Amino acid sequence: MTPFQRRLYRTSVFLGKLLLVGAVFQSIIFLSPSTTQIQSFYAGFLTQIMNFFGAEAFNRGIDIYMGNGSIYRIVQDCLGWKSVMMFTGLTFASHEERSLGKSLKYLTTGTVMIQVGNVVRILSTIYLAESGVISFEVIHGLFWTWGLAALVLLIWMYQERK
Repeated sequence: MTPFQRRLYRTSVFLGKLLLVGAVFQSIIFLSPSTTQIQSFYAGFLTQIMNFFGAEAFNRGIDIYMGNGSIYRIVQDCLGWKSVMMFTGLTFASHEERSLGKSLKYLTTGTVMIQVGNVVRILSTIYLAESGVISFEVIHGLFWTWGLAALVLLIWMYQERK
């Protein structure tokens, strides 16, 4: 096998594994499990952090109410599970040259980092929207669409260089 063929084969295996995890991901979306309890917990957790930093906020279920009357709803997509799933796919697909233990360590560490990034992303979105610096739609579109995706890729690229 030539070096080019070897790279092509490894790329094909990587993409195949990534597609396999993608099939699991699509199955989860198709089954549409209820995450209301997790969303409520997340809303409460975020509210506690905001109150710790001096914001006037309380939550009822999945809604976070701010002192000025603004309401933010923690929906299923706020949980960061799609980013964790993509990170899982990337880690699993590139597992070939690492031991299972090392891959699980990377997966655990990366998942924690993604969740911390997700909390920072949500809190900064609410803070910036409340302060009136940028409209919620712009913040939401920028941070929510690209922020966590970039974090996932950066964490994965970092672990691949180790």
